[in-house]
Amino acid sequence: MKEPLFASAFPNLLTWWQNPLSYPYESYASRNLGRLAGIQDIITFHGKTVDELETAFKEAVDAYLATCTKLGHAPNKPYSGKLTLRIPSSVHAAIATAAETSGKSLNQWVAETLGQAIRTH
Repeated sequence: MKEPLFASAFPNLLTWWQNPLSYPYESYASRNLGRLAGIQDIITFHGKTVDELETAFKEAVDAYLATCTKLGHAPNKPYSGKLTLRIPSSVHAAIATAAETSGKSLNQWVAETLGQAIRTH
């Protein structure tokens, strides 16, 4: 599986399973805390060390998927790949022109530009 773009842009994210499920983590009171990012369901986990946190993360994702199966619910998917934006018409015109002059579709130009932006974040 190809590494998700955000994994290289955000070093505090891990992935597990077949989707780029991830978590941002932070240290608090000598515990590393994590919350599954990118889905609507709330899944949290913790560990004293980063290794414990990674294990807890994988266990939490596995338990989430097992619970979804048991309940007959499909797990939340991180994102559909569709993004609807409301932007000023002048910005829309400018990006459409930039895409056309670079020989790309508007979708392709925006996807590449956003990909570059996330790598420099």
